[in-house]
Amino acid sequence: MSGPIYEAPPPVMVPYDQRPPITGTMQAATAHSIVARSDSDLPVNIGYSFSNATLRSAGDIHEYGRVHLPISNPPNMTSAHKLVNINVKFDRDGDVMVNELYLHFDENQEYVGNWLLQTASFSLTIPPENIIAYNNEAAMCISLDIKFANTSASLYLYSVSLVFAT
Repeated sequence: MSGPIYEAPPPVMVPYDQRPPITGTMQAATAHSIVARSDSDLPVNIGYSFSNATLRSAGDIHEYGRVHLPISNPPNMTSAHKLVNINVKFDRDGDVMVNELYLHFDENQEYVGNWLLQTASFSLTIPPENIIAYNNEAAMCISLDIKFANTSASLYLYSVSLVFAT
C-alpha cells in the first residue's frame, strides 16, 4: 500500500510567496490551524483564534514541542495525483522555528523533513523522482516539530497544505 519512507535530503525550500508554478491538474488538501493538536510526548500549549493557533512552549523543560494537523481528503482526487509541494504558513514572535515536518498516510510515514530551521512561512518542493502518490483510502496528517528558545516565544500557525498534481 505504501512505498518506502522518503527521508529528505536538505529540501528545496523557497519563501512561501516565491513558489514555482505547478503544471498539470492541481488539487490542494489544506488544514486550518484550528485543527492543531498537541503531542502527548512533546506537548505544546495551544491557544485558538479565528485566524490562527498560537503555539507556545509547554514549560521550561520543553524546548521542543510537536503539533499534529489532520488534513481532510479532497474530493475528486485519485492515485494519479502526486505530491509536489508541502506549504506551511505561520508568523512568529521571539526565537522559535519549525525544525522538522512529518507526513503520514494512516500509520505510514511518507515524508520526513529534518533540520528545516524555518523562521517564516515556507514551501517544500518534492523532487519528481520521489513519488508520493495520493491514497484515497488513507487519512493524512502533517506533524510539525517546533523549537522554542524560551517560554516567551510564540508561533502563530495559520495553515498547512499538501499540493498534488497529475
